[in-house]
Amino acid sequence: MTPSDAVGVVLCGGASQRMGPDKATLELAGVAMARRTADALREFGVGIVMTVGGDAPALAGFGDRHVDDQHPGQGPLGGVATAVGAARGSTLVVVACDLPDLDPELLSALWAAGAALDDGRVVVPVAEGREQWAVAMVPGAVAALVVDRFAAGARSLREGYGEVVRVDLGDSRSLLDLDTPEDVVRWRSRSGARE
Repeated sequence: MTPSDAVGVVLCGGASQRMGPDKATLELAGVAMARRTADALREFGVGIVMTVGGDAPALAGFGDRHVDDQHPGQGPLGGVATAVGAARGSTLVVVACDLPDLDPELLSALWAAGAALDDGRVVVPVAEGREQWAVAMVPGAVAALVVDRFAAGARSLREGYGEVVRVDLGDSRSLLDLDTPEDVVRWRSRSGARE
């Protein structure tokens, strides 16, 4: 299997409580965050990019397909469960919409780790010693188990993914997520972006 057989999933359904405005459509240097992550998935080489949750009209054109979150308010695992149902057994490469610097090479490292093991576990990156649950490769063979765990009451990605393969990426700025207006100010300052 190659990345072109996979479905790239951009999770866009968060409430943006700490940010205020919708994170998925918040523009950084003129490009919405969800479009940035969708573009990283395309550059990595997935066959289809799917946006899940959020404001469907505002997200039009960001992906090849939009799916309304079937479990609104239930956290990102609800979005993953929705994507599993819509992708019908495909391997998923899942990313949160708030990763403006997501590097396609990081996605390639995750893919290579999952393909090398071929044991059906979800693959997540580790950066600076911490699992980064907002990015994952979910093999089609175990996707139904994620849905089962969600149905049984799991709500965090850690619980829903079960036993995972961890890929240590060291210090990866590619996984910096933006949760607050202060995070956005720091990102703009670091990147030199002007709005």
